[in-house]
Amino acid sequence: MTGSTSNVFGYLFGENSLDIDAPALVDSTTTRHYDSTDVWDQDAMNARVWLGLHFRASMGFANEVAHNVSDEVIRTHFRPVN
Repeated sequence: MTGSTSNVFGYLFGENSLDIDAPALVDSTTTRHYDSTDVWDQDAMNARVWLGLHFRASMGFANEVAHNVSDEVIRTHFRPVN
């Protein structure tokens, strides 16, 4: 989900134009800040690998698929607003 979302945000706002703060769900004093889609993508993939939920190769493949799917949605369904 993060791969497709970050790809769409990059399309809409620019890859280096994010301003997203993500508070930790466990510790209310920790907040991660993202100012680029690449950093957001990498952090999300690393977190899932470090937690032992996925292998690195599967995360890379899943992220690539998410980007490809969102590219297709952008290409076929997004229209300019007049």
